[in-house]
Amino acid sequence: MAGADDTNADPSVAGFGLYAVGATVDALPEDAKQKTVDGTDYYEYAGTYYQVFHSGSNVIYRVVQNPQG
Repeated sequence: MAGADDTNADPSVAGFGLYAVGATVDALPEDAKQKTVDGTDYYEYAGTYYQVFHSGSNVIYRVVQNPQG
């Protein structure tokens, strides 16, 4: 199970409202789909959007608002 800074819940269920905007997870849900909006890559799963960030040498994913409005 991947960890998160706000909860230790499994990110595969993040689309069901477990993560608030600003939360970070170590891994994307398995079925997340990449979307590019205005040149920025996002990943979407069940209505939850994630953006890639780097924390030192680690890749993390931050929950963000829907980039399309």
